Amino acid sequence: MMVRTWLFLLLAVIPMQGAAQRTSVAFWNVENLYDTLPSLFYDDSDYTPNGKLHWSKDRYERKLTHLARVIDEMHADIVGLAEVESETVLRDLVVRLQTDYNYIHRTTSDRRGMDVALLYKGDKFFPERTELCDAEAGREFLRVTGELNGQPVDLIICHLPSLFNGQAYRMRAFESLGRLISTIVEDSGQVVVMGDMNAEIAYGVFRKTLGELEKQGIIRNLLADAARNGVGSYYYRGKWSMLDHILLSTGLPTGWQVENAGVFYRDYMLGTDRSSQESIGQRMPLRTFQGTQYIGGYSDHFPVFAVLRKRTTDIPFGN
Repeated sequence: MMVRTWLFLLLAVIPMQGAAQRTSVAFWNVENLYDTLPSLFYDDSDYTPNGKLHWSKDRYERKLTHLARVIDEMHADIVGLAEVESETVLRDLVVRLQTDYNYIHRTTSDRRGMDVALLYKGDKFFPERTELCDAEAGREFLRVTGELNGQPVDLIICHLPSLFNGQAYRMRAFESLGRLISTIVEDSGQVVVMGDMNAEIAYGVFRKTLGELEKQGIIRNLLADAARNGVGSYYYRGKWSMLDHILLSTGLPTGWQVENAGVFYRDYMLGTDRSSQESIGQRMPLRTFQGTQYIGGYSDHFPVFAVLRKRTTDIPFGN
């Protein structure tokens, strides 16, 4: 897929200023946002000045500056993040932002020390309760209950196990997420789920869990149309994949309808694939490292976003 096929997504991205009836949400796997200090609880030695990646203060500062630039340009009301090491790095990121965000962070049991977190505009979202929910495999889910632009909502930020894990292990995490969504919806709750699910909509673990919820009319995958059109948030070995998703619960008489959804990128976030003869020249996310080679980019994922607007009982959902 050539990058030019994403133009329709870029032109309509997050037009929020002055739009009181609109709400924008985004998610980004920021690719190993570590500080330079060794941890006492997990092995992050590669991301230290003397580690094999030579992760220096200058490199860390450059990473923060890059991430802040993209988040500021998205200008979303809510931004879920994955692969954040600690509250310290999240705070370092927030102080570099021009946009006024608050943050919520909780430490998960991830063996690499990678957590999920939430950035939010304090005049748009009013959190009431925060908890980590058991995923039964890998990182816990971050659940934040509150009011978003006048609408009660449960936000779930997740980072599901990768393809390097066994199928049964991955399935447990997907099933846990599905049960959590169903429980909230059964209590008449509005749910927005965002995360790196390490799966495309056609993968078995996705189809058998979240795909079933979509068939039952419980949720809608807001990135599904983009994915079916060949758009991806992640690039590997010459292929684009939509691994990052935003899900919205359906069927409520009040809430939101989808105005726009897609992948966010700018030209400065693009690098060039040189991994094989077939893919030389293909544009791809400009990541921080390619193996152990320092590239100095942004992330190996692009952010995904959705723009929602308030609906009433006389407006069919999704129109």
